[in-house]
Parts: sequence; C-alpha cells; structure tokens
Amino acid sequence: MTRSLVLLLAVCLLLPALAACDEFLGDDDDDGEPFVLATDQGQLVSLSGGLASTSLLWEEQVAPAARASIATDGASLYVGSGQEVAAFAQDSGDALWSAPVNLNGEVVALAGPGSGAVYAMTLDGTLAALEAGDGSLRWSLDLVLGLPGSSDDALLYAQGALILGGDPIRSLSPADGSVQASYASGDSYVSAMHAVGGTLYAGLADGVVALSLGSLSELWKHPTSDEVDNLAAGSTTVFYSVVGQGVGALTPTGNPVGVAGDDGVFQALAVADNLLLAARSDATLFAWDEASLEEVWAIPYPGTPVRGLVTTSLSAFYANSNLIYGVNLSNGNSLWNYTPQGNPVGLLAL
Repeated sequence: MTRSLVLLLAVCLLLPALAACDEFLGDDDDDGEPFVLATDQGQLVSLSGGLASTSLLWEEQVAPAARASIATDGASLYVGSGQEVAAFAQDSGDALWSAPVNLNGEVVALAGPGSGAVYAMTLDGTLAALEAGDGSLRWSLDLVLGLPGSSDDALLYAQGALILGGDPIRSLSPADGSVQASYASGDSYVSAMHAVGGTLYAGLADGVVALSLGSLSELWKHPTSDEVDNLAAGSTTVFYSVVGQGVGALTPTGNPVGVAGDDGVFQALAVADNLLLAARSDATLFAWDEASLEEVWAIPYPGTPVRGLVTTSLSAFYANSNLIYGVNLSNGNSLWNYTPQGNPVGLLAL
C-alpha cells in the first residue's frame, strides 16, 4: 500500500463522515432506500434504510390510531389516521394540510391520490374524496345507506378508476362518486384488491376473481375452499393466501400453478425482484422464487403480530411486534432494525 493510501485510510478512520472516505471505504449507507412509517402513538417518520443502519430524514405527528394508511404521488404524502387525513411534503415533512373526514369514524382505508383527489373510507361507513391540493371536500357518500354491502376497508384507485370492494364490487366516478359499473361478488367480504395493467384481481369469500378494470366484467374466477385473506400480483403470477392452506399461485389467465407454503396463516404478501415474500403469523418471513415457487430463504423473527411488509427492488421493510427490520431480498439477511415510538400501524416504501 502506498504512503498516500495509508494516509487517506488513517484520515477516513478518524473522520468517517467525509464524502471521500465513504467512497474509499465503500460505505453505501448514504444511498439507502426511503420508507415512511406511522405508529399507534401518532409518530410519522421518514427513514432511509442503508446496508447497515437506517437514518432519520424527518419526523412529524399524526392522529394516534390503531391503523394508518399512507399514500404518495411522489411529491406529497397523504396519511389517514384517527379521524383525519393529513398531507406532508415528501422530501421535508412540512405539513401541507389536514382535514377531518368524519367526527364519528376513524379512517380505515386510503386510496389514490388520483384524478386530483385522495379518497378516504371511515369505520362508520363514510367515503370521502378530498382535493389533493388543499384537503377540501370534493364529495362524500354514506356507504351504509347509499351503497350497502360495501367492505369496510377495501378501496383502490388505479388508472382513473376508483374501486370499492364488497357485494357488489363497484367502480365509482372520481368526480362525484357515482357508480359507473358493478360486479356481484356474492358476499360483502373482500379481503384485498390489486390492479395490474387493465385487470383487477380481488380476493373473495370463495375465490380469486379477475375483472376488467373498466367495466368490471368477469375474466375468470378461481374457486377456493375458504376466504382469501391476502392477494399480491407479480409480473407473471397472482398469489393469494387462504387461512391454514398456505399461499396459492395462479397465472394471469387463472390457471393454478402450485402452492408456495402449504400450511399456516399468512398475514402479508408482497412481490419484488422475482420473489414472493410472505409473512406468516408466527413472524417467520419467507421468500419463494416467483416462477418455480421454490423456497429461496426463510427467516424466523422474534415477536408477533405481523404489522406490515413492503418492498423495493433491493430490500424489504418488515414490521412485527414493535420493530421495523430492513431485510436483504437476495438472502434474507437482516440489515438493521429500528424501534419507533409505539407500534407500527402504517408502512410505505418510497
């Protein structure tokens, strides 16, 4: 090693914050992947998860709640918690606006933003469209009286369509909330919905159904012996979980292609980097190859319950008990863990 390299290394060990030292020592933590989480104590934090640690970007407060929904349009973050929806600048965390949705019900689902609005559903059965720019009310509906049979938390915005789960599944106009199309699902239980391209996939009480996103006409339906409680769609496969029966896999045309994990209760599914990730109720996190369904890795984590699972192209952010874990997708190694103020109740990768 030359004298100059020895000198540079010595300086780096003394002053590791220098940019030149980061480059020399190969420290990639500054290039971490950002995510946002909310807790039941009302803490909202934006973090950057690197290779060995996570760093705090900013911190704000939202209404404390047992669950929170977070959405983004790339510039602003929208958080539904308690009895309000609040908007923040994504880069700085500066508060932009907050709006009460309904004084009698807590927000249980948030969709969008899209068509200039963010859409919030409350526990007492109100669906409200709030202007994304200032939080003013565009329209609101009483789902109990006006749209009976609606699920209490199944809401999705995709490609200009606002989809409300239940029996029937309905497509609503983002402009005024009027019903544009409907599909009789046979039961108001709708666990999850996922849109890929022009297809809407929905988990029902007795199967997985694929619908045309525009007209909600049925493309195919795959029957199951019990309720579908989780759903995730990748580039080539649609995954679903049924209580006690593992995770099933379907082609985009509805043909069954196998089962990944044949037992247990799975509480979260996600697809990233050609992997299916599944969090089982005992907090074990699994990764299966999306094409072959062969297990790539399985890591048991301490503590329950599972509180969230989101992914980027390189990492998974996994919340269980009162911790957030950064997980390397390629091998399942835990990169770091973070303890927020309270229990995680909302999680979003940016």
